[in-house]
Amino acid sequence: MYNKKNGIIIQKRVIAQGARFMKYENETCPVCGEKFTADSDVVVCPDCGTPHHRECYLKTNHCCNEDRHNTGFIWRPTATPTVVPEKPESKEEIPNVLPPAFSRDKMPENGIASEITIDKEGNQKLVYREIRGNERIGDKTVADYAAVIQKNVRKFIPKFMMMDKTGGKVSWNWAAFFFGPFWLAYRKMWKHAIIAMLVISIIPLVFIKDITNYYQKAMEVTTEYLTSASSGDEKSMEAARQKMLDKMPEEPMALSASSYVEFAIRLVYALFGNFLYKAKCEAIMKKAKEKADTPDKRAAYIKRKGGSSLLCVLAFVFISYAIMAMLVAGGQLLDTDIATILRRYVK
Repeated sequence: MYNKKNGIIIQKRVIAQGARFMKYENETCPVCGEKFTADSDVVVCPDCGTPHHRECYLKTNHCCNEDRHNTGFIWRPTATPTVVPEKPESKEEIPNVLPPAFSRDKMPENGIASEITIDKEGNQKLVYREIRGNERIGDKTVADYAAVIQKNVRKFIPKFMMMDKTGGKVSWNWAAFFFGPFWLAYRKMWKHAIIAMLVISIIPLVFIKDITNYYQKAMEVTTEYLTSASSGDEKSMEAARQKMLDKMPEEPMALSASSYVEFAIRLVYALFGNFLYKAKCEAIMKKAKEKADTPDKRAAYIKRKGGSSLLCVLAFVFISYAIMAMLVAGGQLLDTDIATILRRYVK
């Protein structure tokens, strides 16, 4: 059967495939007579399967059993061969889908992404799955964004992926809501941090004289009440409290307006802060590509410009309040403010 052309072709295929998975330790090379080891560079004859040292085969330039090929000879191992199972080709694993009921103990270590899926009944439900670094967010990968974010990657990546998928810009950020411009400084978004602080401070600075006078009078009334109430009985304390309330100056409208403006700024950045931060990350990656000519330099640039910094927050707080303190001191020294100056020109 081995002399038939089809039979030989089939036999060759079997030998060629089996040679990839068989180990030849303790078998003997027919050319040099030495035994193969686990580190030996072994080649096999495609016709009969006889193993040779590669160097020996190249010296002879043919199989040592070449004269037996036309008889259908097939090499057999003298010992029980060790067969190495074939490894399947590496394929990217399908992300695991977690139960719709979300809890932190079920959150995958690599992060999560939330997706709305449709079940068999046509109902929408929210599922959570693992995120892998090679997944795409636009023309960048998750790993690219993670290199810029550095801290709290698992919080931002799912939101960035959802924005990219839906084209939306709105998502909630509690840190931006509570800390406003200080969160922006923490994430090194200097332009937005300065704009937010200026908008929040503009009304108090314009009406600084009215606000300062209000606080001074309120402090005087409070001090007077504490002094008179400390040495009296309950009845006299009640009378002093009522007197304090009657003498307490009316809160200037500028102070109330300032509170509303600050709330509006916090709300805006809470809704759009994630979108703006995504744009910031993309700008850093773009500049890194333009300014750095090697992967190491790009990585160093991204690490320096990205991430977060408490030191930046402290510096921002110090500079902001130092400027405000100087403006307040200047207004008190000149006994005026911007609103007073504007009133003069309006008249």
